[in-house]
Amino acid sequence: MDKLNKIVYLIIVFFLGGLGIHKFLNGRILPGIVQIVLSFLLIGVVVWLIEFVYDIFKLEPDSNKEITIPSGFFDFL
Repeated sequence: MDKLNKIVYLIIVFFLGGLGIHKFLNGRILPGIVQIVLSFLLIGVVVWLIEFVYDIFKLEPDSNKEITIPSGFFDFL
């Protein structure tokens, strides 16, 4: 499992969440593709706002203020 700072993750969700980029970051490829398609219909924006507020309150960081994301995403770095 890889770790990512919660603030960095929330910034990614805020600026790129309407396109579903944060779903790819979490390793959820199919929901990311669906949200990209829905963003053209403006439904993805509603989903993004709901997920952003949810992530603010429900993601629990560890003592280093990092959250755990699925392994494999940063393997290309």
